[in-house]
Amino acid sequence: MSDRMQIIAKLARELEHELSEAKALTRDDRELLEDLSRDIDRLARYSPSDAHLLQRLRDATKRFEVSHPDLTAVTAKIMDTLTRMGI
Repeated sequence: MSDRMQIIAKLARELEHELSEAKALTRDDRELLEDLSRDIDRLARYSPSDAHLLQRLRDATKRFEVSHPDLTAVTAKIMDTLTRMGI
């Protein structure tokens, strides 16, 4: 596995961890984050470029900014890392 893919896989695990720790998520919020987590995992395995994923991460970061700061930090970190990688 390339370094790039390893970094993305690590970020996916971080999001999974924060998701498992988040207690007060609505069903829709949890589904959104689970979908993002699956997409990031797929990105780590197949390494395609996915601008749609970045937009969804931006939206999630804004959505959870006040209510879930830990999730916001992870989604922002993922978005920043993917952007720096040119994804």
